[in-house]
Amino acid sequence: MTSFNFATAQSPLGQRLYAGLNLGLTDFETNLVIVDGQIHQELDAFSMAMQELNWPWKALGVARFLPAWIKSPLYKSIRRNRFRVFGRYDTCMVPDAELRARFLRNGF
Repeated sequence: MTSFNFATAQSPLGQRLYAGLNLGLTDFETNLVIVDGQIHQELDAFSMAMQELNWPWKALGVARFLPAWIKSPLYKSIRRNRFRVFGRYDTCMVPDAELRARFLRNGF
């Protein structure tokens, strides 16, 4: 089973990653996924994460093969409409101890 570790964009590690990619340091509009030392953004990040899951989610990993002229607008459309589709909460989820242990601190 694949295991994921997490870092918030606001953490020292997240800030270094975002700065190194010339991404905004206060308006977090993408997730980053690191696989084998390579950083993926936007739809490629989603694809790489899905590729690591079991079926049927693994099938969504094929999105990485879409041409850039399709991937970028598709990702931006999903990003813009995600709260309409998935809902928005008034408060952030507070992770339990098991999930909290999977968050990276300041380094890899």
